[in-house]
Amino acid sequence: MSEGRRTPKSGALAVEPVPRLHPVIAVVFAALSIACGTPPADSSQLAYLREGVPAEDSLRSEQIGPTDLIASAWMIGGNERIIVISDLKPPYLHVLDASTGRHIKSLGAHGEGPGDFSDAPSLMRASFAGDTLWMLDGPRRRVTGFALAALASDTIAPRAATVQIDSVLPYTADGPSSTGLIVAMAQDRKDGLFPLRIHRGGQKTDVGRPREFADSRLTPRYMGNAYLGRLCYSPDRRVTVQTFTFAGRIDLLDSIGTMVGSMEVPYPFRPDPYMDTTSGKQIDFNPILPRVRWGYYDCAVTDGFLYALYDGRLNGANPPNPVPRSEVHIFDWTGRRVRTVVLDHSTTGISVPPGDSVLYSFAEDSGRFAVRRTRLRQR
Repeated sequence: MSEGRRTPKSGALAVEPVPRLHPVIAVVFAALSIACGTPPADSSQLAYLREGVPAEDSLRSEQIGPTDLIASAWMIGGNERIIVISDLKPPYLHVLDASTGRHIKSLGAHGEGPGDFSDAPSLMRASFAGDTLWMLDGPRRRVTGFALAALASDTIAPRAATVQIDSVLPYTADGPSSTGLIVAMAQDRKDGLFPLRIHRGGQKTDVGRPREFADSRLTPRYMGNAYLGRLCYSPDRRVTVQTFTFAGRIDLLDSIGTMVGSMEVPYPFRPDPYMDTTSGKQIDFNPILPRVRWGYYDCAVTDGFLYALYDGRLNGANPPNPVPRSEVHIFDWTGRRVRTVVLDHSTTGISVPPGDSVLYSFAEDSGRFAVRRTRLRQR
């Protein structure tokens, strides 16, 4: 499965040959129940949907910031001034100077008060373009914001602002737009996945129609588990990118959550549901089964491009599935993939500030995590 070189549009990044693969660091999903009689995995099928590239063809990164600060990284975001990492263990937020990597502060205790979190918050990275960094605390059904100037300061203590979300339990969100619109996605065992519009400063959450995936193998009860993923919102383009963790698929949604297009992913595949071998019926979707293939972990958007962090391997024991180096698919806003790059480390989180010159990620080393900075070569 190879891809030849294409001539990109004016101003686009040039295409490189399709490379090799990347990681599975901690991703927080509860194990789902599995019935007896699971058929044995065919080890010959434990293959990557990727092509290998020599190590010298990958992009080189540099470590910035402390190596003993982040316990278990969840998400990363940044702008020209600061980098923020959310952690699965408190304190849940760490702030670094983007130029030097100097640790500025850590904050966010475990609790229910203002500025506290129930777990690692999901960074709403579109808000880095404004004056307040917003983040989702799904279990608390609220969005919390801190002034970016206070996060970047050695002397100003950040004060939390909160927006409560009524009735529903979102698991991923991004925004806000200049009008205060936050886009989110929620999961329900009856309806599967459905989009949300949260109005910052208002009291109402608009619930959209459940997403339809034209996948008759799965009932709505299991659709939400199989099509979990992450949102990245581009306020300027008024489009939401939805990537999928267990599918080779990237959708484009409008501001009310209706699908308006998709990216031309190199390796499309659907989630693999668990089958009951005694009756042949779908009984569940379990992300840890050997046939489940990992798709897109994370995304980042700029004015010019969408960056999607891709895996492509099946679950299974080593050596068929060693932890790979990370692969990033880069698309223009017509949906065309214009470049693929491979990092020199494994990661499950990326961020690309405006300008498309640098990519931030994190990597695990000896049980701890550190931030990596990768210069994106323009060709």
